[in-house]
Amino acid sequence: MHADARRNDPTLVRNQNALRRGRRRQWLVPGGLLALVVVVLLVLALDIQVAVPAAAIGVTVALYLGMLVVAGTVKSVGLRNKILAALMAAIAVVGLGSFLLLILVERVAL
Repeated sequence: MHADARRNDPTLVRNQNALRRGRRRQWLVPGGLLALVVVVLLVLALDIQVAVPAAAIGVTVALYLGMLVVAGTVKSVGLRNKILAALMAAIAVVGLGSFLLLILVERVAL
């Protein structure tokens, strides 16, 4: 496949409109909702364990603040949207990883 054909192939993830032409709001709203859900669940998990949820809350908040900084400072639309997507994915990974770690720590503690 030629480079021009790959650049215009709509089935490739990097060619999706959300990454090429999306607006800041398109990433900040779902990213904020995801961060909110993760933080609320981690706050509820503070009754079970303190260290893991507290650290994960800090990382989640820092990642969302990073999204806000990127949205306000990066001018290139494509680059900005790729970074916002990566930060949003990192929030999801931190949330999932912290709950898996919490389960593991509690299982070992029993």
